[in-house]
Amino acid sequence: MKDELNNYNIVNADGVSKEHSGDEKISFDNDDPGFIREDALSGQSEVYRAPETFDERREDKIAKRDRKEKREEKRTSSSSSSSSSSSDIGGNESGSAASDVSSSVSSSATAGTTSVASALGGTMGALASVVATTVVAALVIAIAFVSTMTINAKLAISEMTSFVFQVEITNAEDEDFLKPITATLDGDGYHSEQEVHKDTVYMTFDGLESGKEYLLKIYNEEKTFFKKSYVTATEYVEKGSMDVVIDNGEAIVTVENVLLSAGEYYTITVKDADGNVVFIKDSVEQNAQFRFSLEKPTALYYSISVNGAVYAVAETAIEPVYDLENGVWHWNTENDSAYISFVDKNGGAPLVFDATIRSEVIIEASCESDGSRMVTATVSYEGKDYSDRKTVVLTSPGHAYGDLIAEVPAGCETTGTAVHYHCEECDKYFDADKNEVTEEALVIAAKGHAYGDLIAEVPAGCETEGFAAHYRCEACNKYFNADKNEATEEALVIAAKGHTYGELIEEVPAGCETTGTAAHYHCEECNKYFDADKNEATEEALVIAAKGHTYGDLIAEVPAGCETTGTAAHYHCEECDKYFDADKNEATEEALVIAAKGHAYGEWMVEVPATSSSDGMAGHYYCSVCHKYFDADKNEVDGDSLVIPAYDVSYDYDDPVWSWGRDEATGALDGTATVTFIETHGEDPLVITAFVVKNERTPATCESPAVKYYLADTSEYPEISYMSETSEDFEEGDPLGHAYGDLIAEVPAGCETTGTAAHYECSVCHKVFDENKVETTPEALAVSALGHAYGDLIAEVSAGCETTGTAAHYECSVCHKVFDENKVETTPEALAVSALGHTYGDLIAEVSAGCENDGVAAHYHCEECDKYFDADKNETTLGALTIPATGVAGEPVKLIKDDVSADIVGKKVYIMLGLP
Repeated sequence: MKDELNNYNIVNADGVSKEHSGDEKISFDNDDPGFIREDALSGQSEVYRAPETFDERREDKIAKRDRKEKREEKRTSSSSSSSSSSSDIGGNESGSAASDVSSSVSSSATAGTTSVASALGGTMGALASVVATTVVAALVIAIAFVSTMTINAKLAISEMTSFVFQVEITNAEDEDFLKPITATLDGDGYHSEQEVHKDTVYMTFDGLESGKEYLLKIYNEEKTFFKKSYVTATEYVEKGSMDVVIDNGEAIVTVENVLLSAGEYYTITVKDADGNVVFIKDSVEQNAQFRFSLEKPTALYYSISVNGAVYAVAETAIEPVYDLENGVWHWNTENDSAYISFVDKNGGAPLVFDATIRSEVIIEASCESDGSRMVTATVSYEGKDYSDRKTVVLTSPGHAYGDLIAEVPAGCETTGTAVHYHCEECDKYFDADKNEVTEEALVIAAKGHAYGDLIAEVPAGCETEGFAAHYRCEACNKYFNADKNEATEEALVIAAKGHTYGELIEEVPAGCETTGTAAHYHCEECNKYFDADKNEATEEALVIAAKGHTYGDLIAEVPAGCETTGTAAHYHCEECDKYFDADKNEATEEALVIAAKGHAYGEWMVEVPATSSSDGMAGHYYCSVCHKYFDADKNEVDGDSLVIPAYDVSYDYDDPVWSWGRDEATGALDGTATVTFIETHGEDPLVITAFVVKNERTPATCESPAVKYYLADTSEYPEISYMSETSEDFEEGDPLGHAYGDLIAEVPAGCETTGTAAHYECSVCHKVFDENKVETTPEALAVSALGHAYGDLIAEVSAGCETTGTAAHYECSVCHKVFDENKVETTPEALAVSALGHTYGDLIAEVSAGCENDGVAAHYHCEECDKYFDADKNETTLGALTIPATGVAGEPVKLIKDDVSADIVGKKVYIMLGLP
């Protein structure tokens, strides 16, 4: 059931979707209502809701919307087919154009617009004839790939500032995406676009304005796949609050401040943990309470929905009743953890608390004797303490010799340790025979270093490291400098000097006939040579040999043109940039030039005029040598610019002429319209019957009828750009009259808040009326505030050492607000008098214990509250400060007793030698 509830679009007062559990009231003020309008022509609004539906009217709306979307998809598909086959003039046979029109008629009839289908019937033949006469040539195209891909977009999430669309791509092939496909969202001053890929699933557009209309379009350069308008959510919708409680086997649901629009109702639905409906109720009351009995304890889930849209859910569970007088203690086998459980009288899971374990040793166990300790488990719940005790024997562990600890030999600087045992319990040491010894007796003295003779220094070279003069201990292998100070081997290393490269000696390039020298370094210390990367090299290896001329292949002659010079056949050395003739004799660049010839214009070619079936060509000259075109002044021109294209039959779609049909008898509009387009070359005009729908401009009000108008558009004809026209307004129907509803009960005035007299409110126009249904104003219905009932002054409650007090004050018996002695409103926190703190006084010195008399530890005593505190001012008891009597001199012995009485808990217990 919980997963089912989470499917709802639940938004609470804080804007966070969540379930409701506990006593707090859940508010379902909805600041993300999800209202959308998917068709700019329909004038209708629909609510995007969760998958679960609640009535047949909602399902009927969804079916109507689906039929409208299918009709829009067919329009888009028809438009795409037409545009991809050059729908304006040519590029397809007349039969195809007629088929497109026929398809439009069929889709309109399927959508239920029979009036449009009949209107198109009269013009289909004329339209097909026009298309046929405009086809000037059939294009024969060999098509290797025929696309069947379709793209649809569904609005997944609608918010005040963003849209999320789910993209559905069917029959897609890689070839479909060779031309980029773009999705654009456009609105008033807003434009955003994204590229659509084969694997695109969701598209998100942000930065929108609430309540604004936006157009989504998905297309490439050849085809429009999808086109539809949407409107973002409005800013705020308030629906009220719901509170749920369980009381003595009865469930109570309280609903307050529900604000509904005309025709709306809300539904309270209650389900059990298995999803079975146990209560359901429809209502239109602004404030109401619903009750029903429970047959057995069970968790309940509540929802409130408005016209099928869920706005809030809540959850209640049966409270357990625990038997707190008969707790059961449970200890583990080691008696070091415990818990207490209380049975739920309602049959639920028991209430379980882990205990706090306090363990205090009564008699310490030593290496040679047993001890004992008391283990106490405590739990606090709802102001009551629960405890249980266990006595545990502490068995003597004996000496923990462990393994024999091997000798640690002495080093040059470090002492060693003789072989021995060590008891971890009493921290004593024993020799190899387990005889007790001191830690000092086990120490082996350090030996000192064996330096030997000073080892002489080894100097460093250009590439080799050196080593400083030093000593080395033969015993520990440590190094020491010449002053016998300890040093590491690394610290004694003298780094290699490195070569003295100096500056890089630049390369001397080789010529065609002369040798060169490569860039290199030279070390003055060791007289070695190195290349540019400082790799060692010989002097001979740095020599660059002479190149000789690089003639290459013979460069063929470039003949002279009409306007350009030519070049004789020749060789060119790339190294020294010299030129040579075909016999490899050196020559200058100028000597190789061949002069230009000039154009062969020929006779002037007169203009060939264009016709409707063939292109023409303007007058020009033509050079038979370079095949260029020239105008009358022999200036060069592009051959394509001379073409005079054949003219096309076209219509002036920018200047439509609309005509509305009227009844011959009454002269009233009959709901039909036509639009006429003039042919730009004087041909017959194009007359199209428009698609006409009746829309409501303003709905009927309590006192006035609805105002209607007709909208005519050309959206049924994808071969022309979309355009529309509206008729003048006309009245239709009768006024609604006021919807008074039930008398709204009086809201009594409070101490500071005004009340409201009993009245009626019209649920349509929201005007208010008095009890006699006479129109009035909210101000006239207001009842003045009563003022506070202060009563007698409440006396001051003095503060204690640790407890706060309360200053003298008044409290209103009506609204329970508090006021100071001057009757100025304040808060309980401001009336609080801080605790005084303890009066510790001087530290009371310790009284030492005697053989038979107890002593008292040093402590403080507060004279105000009579409490005791230790020397660190931590609260304690007089018993805890007691120092037990020392008893008669002698060694303590084991107390042979299994059950230690409570009066000796926390004390050392001795049996005195010589006493009975």
